[in-house]
Amino acid sequence: MATPSDNAAYLHAVQALYLELRGGGLTLSPIDTDRIRAWRDAGVPLELALSGVRAAHAAWAAGGNRLRPFTLRSAERHVQELAAGFERRGGAMQSAAPAPRAQRREAPIAHRRDAGTPAARAAYTAVLAYLEGRDAGPETLLAADEIQGLAYLRALPRPEQRAIARATCRHAGPRAGVPRRSYRAMLRALLCQAAREHGGLLRPSDLT
Repeated sequence: MATPSDNAAYLHAVQALYLELRGGGLTLSPIDTDRIRAWRDAGVPLELALSGVRAAHAAWAAGGNRLRPFTLRSAERHVQELAAGFERRGGAMQSAAPAPRAQRREAPIAHRRDAGTPAARAAYTAVLAYLEGRDAGPETLLAADEIQGLAYLRALPRPEQRAIARATCRHAGPRAGVPRRSYRAMLRALLCQAAREHGGLLRPSDLT
């Protein structure tokens, strides 16, 4: 039986991915929050929900119409289709073999670490240290994404750190009454994303 902390982790993981893919925003609307809760309460596995959001974003990006924002509503169909396949397999995703070990994702990361800039090497080294001995579940990989971005930032010269931070703050906009904790979490996610883009880093969560 899922605990309250499990339920909160599910909501946070989907929200964090969606806000990152959308490229901004502070929190979800009540409708979007209820949508994620509905997926969770219907028994949709977290990894499947995250896959549905990524598939929706890929479809949106391929459509080329950037005048319309990427919405979580557009992920509904993808999540439902994945959930239908999950049910047809009798819950095979849940009862299948254990999640692949994170070590399977380490080879391409190690290759890039050995050939990258000093800051990139520091970022990939931090990711490899974190992934060692862990299962490659969604929460592990999302945490590795954040560790990668922060490690890259710390390894940059101070002027570059400040430039990325200023650009991120401009992109985020003013707090404008948003709870400080939510605003700081959003800034942290955007800062990590900006760092990964600055370094051209391969995200652990992008590997299969």
